[in-house]
Amino acid sequence: MKSGHLYYASDKAVYDALVQYNFKNADIRELLLSRGILISQDTERKVLALYFSRMNHDYYDHQRIAGIFGGNSRKERVAISSLQGTIGDSKLEVAAQAFKEELESKGAKVSVKWVQKKMEITVLYDDYNSNKSEFKQTVEREGVFEIEVTDSGLNVRGPQNNFMDNSKGILIDLLAKNSEGGSLGLKEIEMSSIHDNKLRTKFFRRLLANLNGYVLKDVTDVYVYNPKIKADSAEGDLGIHITKASLKGEGLLFSQELDGLLKTGFYVCKIVWTTHSASEKSDLYELEAQFTEPEHCEKFSYAVKGRYKLGDSGHHNKNKTTCESLAEKRMLRLLEAAAMKTLDEVAEEFSGGKDETN
Repeated sequence: MKSGHLYYASDKAVYDALVQYNFKNADIRELLLSRGILISQDTERKVLALYFSRMNHDYYDHQRIAGIFGGNSRKERVAISSLQGTIGDSKLEVAAQAFKEELESKGAKVSVKWVQKKMEITVLYDDYNSNKSEFKQTVEREGVFEIEVTDSGLNVRGPQNNFMDNSKGILIDLLAKNSEGGSLGLKEIEMSSIHDNKLRTKFFRRLLANLNGYVLKDVTDVYVYNPKIKADSAEGDLGIHITKASLKGEGLLFSQELDGLLKTGFYVCKIVWTTHSASEKSDLYELEAQFTEPEHCEKFSYAVKGRYKLGDSGHHNKNKTTCESLAEKRMLRLLEAAAMKTLDEVAEEFSGGKDETN
C-alpha cells in the first residue's frame, strides 16, 4: 500500500463497511441502483452487503463508500497566531500564492480570495489515518485559514490538526519572508514559561469570567493533567503515577473532587462550559477551550460546540443544536479576546506584577 492512499479494498472490507450502523439503508440502495439493481425493502442488510461485496468494484465505488463515512466529521477547534510587523496587501498576496504552490505540489488543492478586508485561504486535502478501518483511512477534508490585518500586524486563524498546524507553519514563514525587514514577531496563547500549576488552573477560571458580555451558567467537563517529574532518587518510587483525569457533571469548578485533584499536583488543561448573555435573555452557548499539549500548556484552541435555544416559555431547549455561522464567529472572537486578556493577566502575575489569590 502506498502511504497516504487507500489500498484496493478486499471483499471482506467492503462487506464490513456496508453492515456498519452509519451506512444507511438509503446508501446501500443508491449503491446498488448505480449498478442497475433494484432491491426490496424486506431484504436484510447482510444479504445485500454480501451480494455487493462479491461483485467487481472499482475506485469510484470505494470513493463513494469512503465519502459516506467521512461526511460526519465533527467541527474542529480553532487556533490563532498573532504576528507583529508590517506587510502590505501586495506582499500578502505574493506569500499566499507561494503557499498555494507549495501545498499543491504536495497534492492539496488551495484557493485564495479576499472577503472584505480579510484574506481566506481554503485548503482541500486528504487526511490519512492507518489506525482506522479501510474505508475511513483516507478522508477528504477542508480547512480555511483567515488572515486579518491588524494595527500591529496580522492574525492568522485556522483549524487545529496536524496537517493544518504544519501548513500554518509554512504560511507564517512565507508571510515573514515577504514582510518589511523579512521577519515577524510571533505571539501565541501558551503557558510553557509559566511553571506554576495554580496559575495554569487560574487561567481557565479567569477565562470564564473574562468573556465580555456573557456570564457563566455551568461547567460540565474538566480535564486535568499531572506531568511526571523525574526524581533525583529512585527511593520510594512505586511506579504509580496518574497523568490525566477527567470529570463530567454539574458545578465541577467548585466540586470537592476537582479540589482534591488540584491539591495533589494536577492542573486544568481543558474545560467545557455553558454561558449566556449578561444583559438579556439569550440562547445558551456551549464552549470549549484546551491546551492540546497539556504538559507544557501549548497549542491553545477553542470551539463553539453548539447552543441550546431559548424557547418561548423562557426556558432553554434540552437538545443542543449547531450554531449559526455569524453567531459562532461572534462567540469565537469573544473567546479569543478573553483568552488573550487572561494570558496577559496570568503572565503579569507570574512575573510578580500582581499579588492575587484565587
